[in-house]
Amino acid sequence: MAELSADVAIVGGGPAGAAVACRLAGAGRRIVLLERAREPRHKVCGEFVSFEAAHHLATLGSIRDPLGHLGAVPIGQVRLVARATQATVSLPFPAWGLSRLRLDAWLLHEAERAGADVRRGWTVQGIAADGTGGMRLATTGGPLAARRVVLATGKHELRGHQRPGSRDALVGLKLHVRLSPSQGRALVRHVELVLFEGGYAGLQQVEGGIANLCLLVTKERFAWSGCDWRRLLLEVPHLKERLVDAAPCWPRPLAICRIPHGYLHRAKSEDDVTPVYRVGDQLAVIPSFTGDGMAMALHTASLAADAILAGRSAASFHAEAVRLLERPVRLASLVSRAGAVLRLQEPIVRACRLAPALVRGIARHTRIPGAIPEVRSAAGARAG
Repeated sequence: MAELSADVAIVGGGPAGAAVACRLAGAGRRIVLLERAREPRHKVCGEFVSFEAAHHLATLGSIRDPLGHLGAVPIGQVRLVARATQATVSLPFPAWGLSRLRLDAWLLHEAERAGADVRRGWTVQGIAADGTGGMRLATTGGPLAARRVVLATGKHELRGHQRPGSRDALVGLKLHVRLSPSQGRALVRHVELVLFEGGYAGLQQVEGGIANLCLLVTKERFAWSGCDWRRLLLEVPHLKERLVDAAPCWPRPLAICRIPHGYLHRAKSEDDVTPVYRVGDQLAVIPSFTGDGMAMALHTASLAADAILAGRSAASFHAEAVRLLERPVRLASLVSRAGAVLRLQEPIVRACRLAPALVRGIARHTRIPGAIPEVRSAAGARAG
């Protein structure tokens, strides 16, 4: 089988990988993107598109308003819930709900439109230096030679390039549901964050009248519920109420485990000579409650594309990106740990109800530094 070649090989076709492909292919580079799934599919994700993420999406494709085109649902408020205590606070920026199924399909389409060679159903089995400064990838579709590699496999590991360190003992579950009319009305323009013993859940609407329910729960808490997701939902009063007469869209939730919240990739000496650029969750993983994961994926994709076009090393790119992301990731991890303490959950929600600025402050300081004013200006210009 003849060996493919590319300027840049991208491993993973989620938002980060597709965004890099759009930018580099649009700049005239030969891009091969390898995506192991043959068709677009649902993924465990909160499906929250923040202001910053919307800004990046608007710069990637051929459509001026991709969120409107894709049917994204506006979100303007966050409702915090801990047992019987609630607090509703306006977000300091607009946001949207949009399924990963629809978003990922559109981004890969735009990558192809920009000129990237997208290979669906190709799994990467290994990456190794070729001895000449480039890289050689072993894949199920045949060998691939590339000058540089972008690692965009999300929370999944690639053999030989695993992220070091411990992982949170967390289980992630995701389910799309059709809520009853009354419960659906209660969720309009809101994202709900529900704190409970051993975890938290996010609930919001996405396109097509569907609500996305995403939970993070410790393995111990899940085991205490008999590893039964239906029982777990019934044990959280607010979720039980919301899901009265709801119709699940799938027989069972999607699941993922060993989620590396708080992870930051530290540049290593081999990054100076090995041209493997990590983006998205392979570079940094922020706790899910912030809703900033998609924005970080798209922002690191933009930084990586700029670094590659400028001929900068992976080490230089990683160091720059981690300096930018370290503060929001560390702060979000601290807040996440505090919210996981059962005795603190209701006091935290009461404090947020009494001082809404607390929520807005956390939201601002867990964003990518400097991104919000820039995006606000762009949004204001469009609105005018």
